[in-house]
Amino acid sequence: MINRQESEVDGAARELYEEVGISSQTNDLVFLKEYISLEGYKKDHQFFFLLALKKPTNIRLDMREVINYRWVSVDELIEVPLTDSVRSVINDFKSFIFN
Repeated sequence: MINRQESEVDGAARELYEEVGISSQTNDLVFLKEYISLEGYKKDHQFFFLLALKKPTNIRLDMREVINYRWVSVDELIEVPLTDSVRSVINDFKSFIFN
């Protein structure tokens, strides 16, 4: 969740570090899309950014919001259960993300 005093990109960089231990500069994050979810009785704004890792990175899970992960190929993404918002971003930006 983004704090009131921070921008979307600042919040994304902070959350990335807090949840998986990846440090990044805000200018390393490329804004892709804002997705508005209307599930349930709330309106949830989700901001998606791309970070291209230049080398393998150690992942440190926070074990609260992120408890597991695995790297998958582009072809394997079809089989991975994803939320509608994540699937939408992948479909909209597939050629940009995976080239």
